Order: sequence, then structure tokens, then C-alpha cells
Amino acid sequence: AERGNRLLSIFVYLSGCEQGGCTSFPKLGISFAPVCGSALIWYNLDRHGQLDERTLHAGMPVLAGDKWGLNIWMRESPKRKLVRPLVAVRLAPRSAGGD
Repeated sequence: AERGNRLLSIFVYLSGCEQGGCTSFPKLGISFAPVCGSALIWYNLDRHGQLDERTLHAGMPVLAGDKWGLNIWMRESPKRKLVRPLVAVRLAPRSAGGD
């Protein structure tokens, strides 16, 4: 991959759900129920920098309720290089007259 492999994955549960919605790691034979405020963290590569196929995972179907989550991925290389520097801009407060 151009940006490198995922070194580390973090999945944060922003909600629970009434039924279903587990995150399953079938090659490890484990799954985790969504609990609001909890997170899963795992390394995607082995100690030699090769893909650890045991980290294959899937979100199982939500049978009742809603499931919201947040993925955070750390990669071997930066996502992109900045083409131009970022510049901080100070915004002037609006005048009382609405102009």
C-alpha cells in the first residue's frame, strides 16, 4: 500500500446496541459485544512487520437497535504530504450591526 500497512487499529464503541453487532475475530475464535465507551485495540502486523492474518475481523449484523463506532488507524507511512504549509487565520468578531 502506498501509505503503508496499518500498524495498529482502534475501534471505539460510541453506542451499544440491543442485540447483535459484535466485532468478531474468526481466526482467533473470539468476539466482542458493543459496549458504549469501550474500545478494541489490536496490532495488524506481527513482530516481523508482516500482516497478522489472525486480525481478520468483521462487524456482525445489528439485530436490534443501532451501533455507532469510530475507527482510528495508525499506518507505517503518513497519509499524505502537505503540498503547502498550513496557515493559522484569526477571524475578526462580527460587529453588533451585523455587517
